[in-house]
Amino acid sequence: MFNNDRLLVQILLLALFGACLWVMAPFWSALVWGAVLAFASWPLMRLLTRWFKGRESLAALVMCLCWM
Repeated sequence: MFNNDRLLVQILLLALFGACLWVMAPFWSALVWGAVLAFASWPLMRLLTRWFKGRESLAALVMCLCWM
């Protein structure tokens, strides 16, 4: 009986994981591009944070305005 319950839970978790992947499928390209841009712009963010004496919000604002 215990093995059947455990198998059922594993099947349900696998189905839930599959459903999550199915829902996220249209957004993979946007997520990948966002990760690439975040990784590529991180050195600039650190530089701007140093220039603005540790004020990360101001550095983020400048970066957002530059991206626009």
